[in-house]
Order: sequence, then structure tokens, then C-alpha cells
Amino acid sequence: MINQLNLWRSFVFGNALIEMRQRYAGTGMGVLWHVIQPLGLILVFTFVFSEIMPTRGAAGRGAANFAIMLSAGLLPWLAFTDATSRCTMALVDNAHYLRKIALPEWLFVVRSGIGSAVVMLISVALVLAAALMAGVVPSVTWLVVPVVAILFSSLGIAIGLLLSPIHVFVRDTGQVLGLVLQFAMWLSPVIVLEASMPKRLRILQDFNPAAWYLRSIRGALFDGVLPSFWIWILMVAAPIVVLFLGQRFVRRVRSDVRDVI
Repeated sequence: MINQLNLWRSFVFGNALIEMRQRYAGTGMGVLWHVIQPLGLILVFTFVFSEIMPTRGAAGRGAANFAIMLSAGLLPWLAFTDATSRCTMALVDNAHYLRKIALPEWLFVVRSGIGSAVVMLISVALVLAAALMAGVVPSVTWLVVPVVAILFSSLGIAIGLLLSPIHVFVRDTGQVLGLVLQFAMWLSPVIVLEASMPKRLRILQDFNPAAWYLRSIRGALFDGVLPSFWIWILMVAAPIVVLFLGQRFVRRVRSDVRDVI
């Protein structure tokens, strides 16, 4: 897989950049929307929790810090869902290539995922910049935040790879995935922080992959705490295992995918 990616790296990375530009093709701001959208969410959160509905959490941390803490969960989650959704639909979206070019199918999934990984890094960079502007004291632990974010995005790409052949045969997969991700957001510490969750849901976060990454990002950003050794193992192993399963699944159904698509 690594050898094939190296062989086709120009195609994958070059087309990933083209796909990113095409997301906002025809708009006046173009690729700047990749920065404007997450920045706008941070500003909206700050305004809401300082002016409209201040909460106990905002009062304790300061409205700006509280809004950034929420953004540190929501923005990575949105980038994760973007990677999962786009990668799930990658084979169908690139059917015209698959009919004409004998490339490994997973290359198209990775190509879509790279754009989402760039969005993830942009979102994290904006959260770090906003934290600095809000007066959060920077720490050396901030260096792990982009690493954790990329691992989180990699998990989304891996899940998308596993689901992409299913979407070829069952086109409702994309719609079902959207509902599942919406439900998963409220079961994860994205907007609702763990301290506000019922006890049974707080316990489940230890087994929730999204919580591993979001806890690590917030802990490194706000508390100066690095993920534990075992959390690092889980965060690295999860995308590798799912990617391995996805690649094997795509390879097994390759001929059927080519026939149907």
C-alpha cells in the first residue's frame, strides 16, 4: 500500500489540491472559505457564550476560553466527519476514473481524505491562534495537538475506506452515515462536555474512539496534560486496524465494485 501510494503520489496529492479548490469553485473567496468557516464558528461561539447565553462553564473559565474549548472539540469533529463522509462517497464520486483507469480503488479514498486532513490542520491552527488571543498560556504540550488531530482525521479516512465499497452497492449508506455521525456527536464530548454528561455516558467515553482524540486535544491545549501511553497506543492503533480491514475489504470486492460502478 505504501509503495503504491509513493508510486502514485503525484496523482493523489495533486488531485487532492484540485478537489479542495473545487469545493468552493465559483465563490468569490474560493479556498479562503477553508479558513473563514472554522474561524466564523469560533467567533459565533465566543459571541453566544459571552453575550446571549453565558453558562457556569463560561463564567468559570471566561467566555472566550469556554468558547474556544468548545471549538477545540467541534472543529476537529467536523473535520473528522468531513473525512468520513467524503471518503465513504469517494468511489461513487470518482466512478468516471474507475471506469477508465486501472488504479487501486483506495487511492481515490485517500485523495479525498487528504483534503479533509488539510481542513483539520487549518481548524486546529485557528483554535491555537484563538487560544493565544484569548490569553491561554502556551505550553510545550501544544505540539502534540496537530499530531492528535491528524490521527483523528486518519481514523475518519480509514472508516470511509471501509464503507466506500458498501456505498457503491447501497447508495443509502451516505444518508445513514450522516444520521449516525449526528447521533455520535451527542454521545461524544464534542459540544456537551464530559462534566455535563450523565454518569453512564461519562463511563462510556473510555470506549469511545472520538473521546480519546478530543480529550487529548483539550487536555494538551488547556491543561498542559499529555495523553497517556495507552491512549497514544489506542489513537495510533485504531486508524491502522480500520485501514487494514478497509483495504482488505476493498481488495476482496474490487471486481464487483468495477462491475457495478
